[in-house]
Amino acid sequence: MTNRTRNHLDNAIESSRFEFGDYISRGFDIWKEEAGLYIVFVVLLMAISFVLGIIPIVGPFVNQLFITPILTAGAFIFSHKLANRQRPEFNTFFKGSDHAGRIIGLNALYALIFLVLVLPLFIFMGLNLDVLSGDEEAILELARRLSPFLLLSFIPFLIVALAFAYSTHFIIFYDLSIVDSIKYSTKIFFRHPFILIIYFIIIGLIAVSGIIGFCIGIIITSSMIYPMIYMAFRHITKLAEYESGDSDNDVYNTLVEVF
Repeated sequence: MTNRTRNHLDNAIESSRFEFGDYISRGFDIWKEEAGLYIVFVVLLMAISFVLGIIPIVGPFVNQLFITPILTAGAFIFSHKLANRQRPEFNTFFKGSDHAGRIIGLNALYALIFLVLVLPLFIFMGLNLDVLSGDEEAILELARRLSPFLLLSFIPFLIVALAFAYSTHFIIFYDLSIVDSIKYSTKIFFRHPFILIIYFIIIGLIAVSGIIGFCIGIIITSSMIYPMIYMAFRHITKLAEYESGDSDNDVYNTLVEVF
């Protein structure tokens, strides 16, 4: 990471404000420009996930560690090109492969941290082979022992998930290492912790709202989340200013020019 990149990100994140409504509306505007391609992408992603899910053990592992993270990165690159008034082709969704090494490494580390967090929880909950195999009596016994306070144990999982939320963005747009990408993604989270949680909840609700329209509806709404997630990152890190080399202009001037 160069000194220019470090100074830009430190200043941008420290002085950032979270413009909740703007990110959703601007993200939706980007989505509308190429809604069809976003929808086709989600259909493809679901189809790949379904096929890999049929393969025992190996399939889900390959999907979660390799396929989905790389394709998701491609969706953010596609959104980035649209925000820069370019006209990306569908193959842009596969451009995440240009950063495959670091993206895979990042997700492997993410999975490892989750495993470390979940093992004590499994022990505390008394999970055993009977529970994991679906034995009804064992599951009922476990349910009787569960405490409402157990919900608090999921807070670390939420913190880790949000701390990693923009790591991939830093890899593909700022060319950061795995460690630095996590560092700056974490900085964004701790700069806007509560509103970021609410933002991702709202985006999640937007994604699943399509369930009212069954499969077709949820395919459409879930395809909207990529530009919405991207726009928050673009604004908070002043990405447009960084790429133009002009760090003195207010980011909103750049965003107004984009749209």
